[in-house]
Amino acid sequence: MVDFDLRNWDLAVRRIYRAKKISSGRWEPIPPQTVSISKPLCVIKIQNKYAPATWRYVSTATIFIQGIRVFSERIYLNEPVRINIDESSSSYQLKFWFPWWHREINLQIWQNNNSDNCETCKTLDRIENKIDNIFDYSI
Repeated sequence: MVDFDLRNWDLAVRRIYRAKKISSGRWEPIPPQTVSISKPLCVIKIQNKYAPATWRYVSTATIFIQGIRVFSERIYLNEPVRINIDESSSSYQLKFWFPWWHREINLQIWQNNNSDNCETCKTLDRIENKIDNIFDYSI
């Protein structure tokens, strides 16, 4: 896991979603949520303070540009995920789907203008390039 230094990033979204109790022991799942952002580079972090330590998976985020699905990314509890959308647009939509077992979700999204000012992004890109080079030498 990479620890992002988000002090120079803009907090774009901070929302809490809660499941609705239907009856004793029964809950209505949190419906899919759509969030708009204005920058192609963002970091997503989702937390659930009621989740047991054994839970990892928290969401699938699907990225849309002008209504067209670009790609999806799995999100894990308490792990920041960098999303770098290569396409240029004035707005982007992120659609989150949450599994039925989550009762409360704390969603946070930070934005950055571009990866040129992001030291963590440069480090991650360098690591990914090295991994790609390793795969070139596989048998």
